[in-house]
Amino acid sequence: MAGIIRLTEILSLDTRGRIVIPKNIRKLLNIEDHSQLMLEADSEQKEMKLIPFYDVEKTVQMKITLDDIPGSLASIARIFGDLNVNLLYGNSRIIKRGKAAEWTVISPLPKNITLEELRAKILEKAQVVEFIKNYEERGEEE
Repeated sequence: MAGIIRLTEILSLDTRGRIVIPKNIRKLLNIEDHSQLMLEADSEQKEMKLIPFYDVEKTVQMKITLDDIPGSLASIARIFGDLNVNLLYGNSRIIKRGKAAEWTVISPLPKNITLEELRAKILEKAQVVEFIKNYEERGEEE
C-alpha cells in the first residue's frame, strides 16, 4: 500500500479569478477535464478548500429549515444515519437566534428510499425541506 502523499503549491489567480490546478496534483487526485470540485470557503479562517466531487450526478443537495434549539440538527442527522444515507457535506447557519436555523447538506441519492419519502421523514423534525439540486432527475447542472 502506498503512503500518504501531500503536495503543496502556491497558485496565482488570473484576471478573471481562475486558478490552474497543476497536472501533478490533478493526476494524484484522479481529476480529469470537466471533473466536479466542491469549493468550501471559510470567511472566519480566510481559507478555502477544493475537494474532488465524484459522481456528482448521483447526488442531491437539500436545504433544511429547522428550529434553532439544542439537538434539532442532531435529530435530523440521525434520520440520515437511520436510513443509511451518507452525508458528503453539511453546513449550518442560524437564521433567527432561538427561532430558525438552516442546514444545507449534500448526499448521495438514497438507494433504499425515494426523495419524497426522505423529505417526509425529515419533515417530522424540520419546518421545510427544499431539494436544491438533483442532477440525476434534472440531467443537467444549474
